Amino acid sequence: MASFKRLMVGLDFSAVDNTVLEYTKMISETLKPEIIYFIHSEQDLDLDEELAEEAGINTKGPADEELAKKLEIEVAQYFESNSKTEIVCQIVEGSPFQEMLHWSHIKKVDLLIVGKKKLVNGKGVLPNKLARKIDASVLFVPEGFNVKSIENIFLPSDFSKHSKIAYNTCKESFSNTKLTCGNCFSLPLGWYKTGKTEEEFTSIMKRNAEKKFEKFKESINDNSLECVFSIDPNNEPSVEILEMADRINADLIAIGARGKTDAATVILGSTTEKTLAIDVEYPLLVIKDKGENISFLQALFNLK
Repeated sequence: MASFKRLMVGLDFSAVDNTVLEYTKMISETLKPEIIYFIHSEQDLDLDEELAEEAGINTKGPADEELAKKLEIEVAQYFESNSKTEIVCQIVEGSPFQEMLHWSHIKKVDLLIVGKKKLVNGKGVLPNKLARKIDASVLFVPEGFNVKSIENIFLPSDFSKHSKIAYNTCKESFSNTKLTCGNCFSLPLGWYKTGKTEEEFTSIMKRNAEKKFEKFKESINDNSLECVFSIDPNNEPSVEILEMADRINADLIAIGARGKTDAATVILGSTTEKTLAIDVEYPLLVIKDKGENISFLQALFNLK
């Protein structure tokens, strides 16, 4: 089960940084992490003087030191120096994706927090690629999100092992927050051959899902947990997940990622990947079981 004590926050000096920093400050008050690494990756630290001036960077000193000063000033607006949490600002050179992958592993990070831009340009980090490859859990904060306290977490669930990990992680990390499960299902191909009407077969599917949920509640020992069920008529579970989150007024969506130990990747599942691929108005937490992927993680660094 994940425990969020070592955090890393990816910043790129764009407008989305303010939202990410404000959200990190808010969630840190709940998580109480031991350390937070704020990291900025520059593709090339041999900065062009004209571009540096436009960005407000002094080129008289070494680029990494000037960027570090800028990063420290940005972070200091949200985190006090006397905070109980250790704050580390770090400037690195290279691809933002590769450097976050590398340093999150080196620093044994439990949770990476990054912004999710509405329109990802060439400089941004692709959410699916990042969530798929990185060993830590990842929290995506949408650009322009109105930061507020987390009172209701929505847990899309198929009642699997990974759903259980997501539930246990949220229960431990957000102990005073309401958790609500959600399960959407589609009618199987050929259902009409059974002689049942669509309404009758939908009822059968829902009863089956409700039975699985009862077993799930027993496995986590939480009889008070609630679950919303929804038929997915268009076989678009990512869209249905967002609609269910709207209905319960969720503040955060948390999804358990599926690990795979025989390849250097993490299989998120098509539903999670489709949810990451569209503009989501909710912060999205992709929860990993770090121990499940650690055995093959080193293979990823061959990509560098």
